[in-house]
Amino acid sequence: MPDRDKKEARQKPKTGLVLSGGMLKGAYQIGALRNIRERFAGLPFSFISAASIGALNSYAFLTDRLDMAEQLWQESAAHHSELTRLVKSSYIDEVISAIYKPGNLPSDFYVPLFNSGRHSLEYVLMNGLESEEIRLGLKAGVSLPPFQSGVRLRGESYYDGALIDNIPVGPLLEKELDYIICIYFDNRNYIFENVEFDKKVIKLNFSGDSFIKSSFWADTGEIREMMNIGYEKTDMLLEKVFRRGVDDVSYIIEKNIWLNKAYSGEKTRLSGDVVVNRLNKVARKFVKMGTVQTRRKE
Repeated sequence: MPDRDKKEARQKPKTGLVLSGGMLKGAYQIGALRNIRERFAGLPFSFISAASIGALNSYAFLTDRLDMAEQLWQESAAHHSELTRLVKSSYIDEVISAIYKPGNLPSDFYVPLFNSGRHSLEYVLMNGLESEEIRLGLKAGVSLPPFQSGVRLRGESYYDGALIDNIPVGPLLEKELDYIICIYFDNRNYIFENVEFDKKVIKLNFSGDSFIKSSFWADTGEIREMMNIGYEKTDMLLEKVFRRGVDDVSYIIEKNIWLNKAYSGEKTRLSGDVVVNRLNKVARKFVKMGTVQTRRKE
């Protein structure tokens, strides 16, 4: 490789992408990912961490199945009375089969899973799983009690890790990344971890855009509108940050710091504290659920 090409290769930024859960609000993510796909053509993300429905959307993005995912969203909305299928195991299997693509993933891809036996949260690297295990990992990532049972993976029972950490920036904390795009729905403009880390986090918060009354019900028009809003809002915000392209890291950070000040954070979000606090609450609920199930069996 010529010296010039080597230099250009070294200058490619290391990037991260984080997607939260949100059930039907994940339709916003489809629009956002469409815009990101266009803007980042030829530059794969180094790391992706995604929870719940965000994990399925991210996997479709990684495997170039985003158009299929968009079609599935619209088909689900067409059956308005059947939208609760989103939490049915058989329908989740259909979705995963439709977006599944064998082969290596272009990015390190983490999904938070709750280990119900150990009462622990695990950020599972999907790249480290076998083909069939990836399917199971994705299914576990959207398995919500009491709608579904835990998914058995490598001898352990797992559920949706968004129960504990719905904005899983944790796996990216120790990575040497130039910037991270984070898509979430909490009604807060968080300061993530600390000021130094937060300046690298480009936030796409769709909390103020939600016009659906529930995370479970929406019609075709609403789903389509959410996708369009996701695309347009992402385009508007990222244009401010990436006006000079996706490689000019100094400019990107400078503009992101300005945006963070303009939308000053209300609360510092520490991943460790979030996990500990939620883990204790969820573990108690699972103990109670286990007690109830045992009594029923007796």
